[in-house]
Amino acid sequence: MKKITISNNILFLAIPFMFGLLFCNIANAESANFYLNQSINEKKGIIEVSLNVNSSSIVNAGQSTINFNNKDLEIVGIEYYNNSIFNLWMKSPRYSNSKGYIYFAGGSTDGFVGKGELFTMKFKIKNQEIKTTELVFNKSLILAADGKGTNILSDSNKENIYLN
Repeated sequence: MKKITISNNILFLAIPFMFGLLFCNIANAESANFYLNQSINEKKGIIEVSLNVNSSSIVNAGQSTINFNNKDLEIVGIEYYNNSIFNLWMKSPRYSNSKGYIYFAGGSTDGFVGKGELFTMKFKIKNQEIKTTELVFNKSLILAADGKGTNILSDSNKENIYLN
């Protein structure tokens, strides 16, 4: 009779625990990050680098200041109208070659999940002797469409651009 009581006590504790795991808050599983795709137009000496978002849950806004080495690169243009997953720009992508940064703050009325492009940066290579340079992300946010504006950015400190 004691074995049944012990088994019943274990079941009595185990069932609520398992049920709790089933319905626990999975907010920590939400994540998003910035990533780059690039192509080189060797004839013009231009590198096109698209800034993209990869998100496991619905996001509706993002921002960042992206620093680059202005001795290595010079921005000659930014395109964001045609293919962007963002359709609202609080601060459209803008840049300063003298200070070496790009800044943007934008969002979407519909929300977005998966992989998608924000904008494309066009760089002119100034230093022909180096093979790579970094884009460093500062003050970055990717906000979940959860009604709270939860920052779910997981990791986007820096990315390499390959120049040759």
